[in-house]
Amino acid sequence: MQGADFRPVNKEVEAIKKGLSANYTKIDALMNMSFSPLAAAFSPGYVVLWALPLAGLMFSGVIRLARYTTAEKQAAKRRRRARRKAVGQLKKIVSSEPQRRRELLVWAMKDYIGERFDRMAGSLTADDCHEVIAGSAVESSAAERFREIIGDCEAARYTSAETNIDRTRIREVSELIRIIEKEAKE
Repeated sequence: MQGADFRPVNKEVEAIKKGLSANYTKIDALMNMSFSPLAAAFSPGYVVLWALPLAGLMFSGVIRLARYTTAEKQAAKRRRRARRKAVGQLKKIVSSEPQRRRELLVWAMKDYIGERFDRMAGSLTADDCHEVIAGSAVESSAAERFREIIGDCEAARYTSAETNIDRTRIREVSELIRIIEKEAKE
């Protein structure tokens, strides 16, 4: 504003008592010095502060996944869970339709052998199951009875023979699985 007592401003630097300059004439004085969290997050000093812990977390996660998902560990886990899975399948057979019980029983038995001894369950026959069980140092009577049950159920599928799949038969298969699990070396 112009007023009556307007005087021209002195362009020379005025010194304050302790030697600081009172007037700034460089462009630095015009920089916006306000704080911005977004700008600070991507500044080099802050990037190191948040990126190093994040990189460490990601690296440890990758190492953990690599250590715990090897094929050998997955196979061992599958072998440990084979009995529990088979018993669960056997319990469900009682509540299924009588026409499908034979098929479900055979599938549960073959699936157990496949899971427990690392075989393909769909390609196993009664004799294959017998050989696998007998080869793992299980008493021969259990291996023979396992083969007989599978053979009877498969034979009944193609003939007019009737095989009764009731709670007694399912308990017998559960007991055979328990014996195999207890005595198997593999």
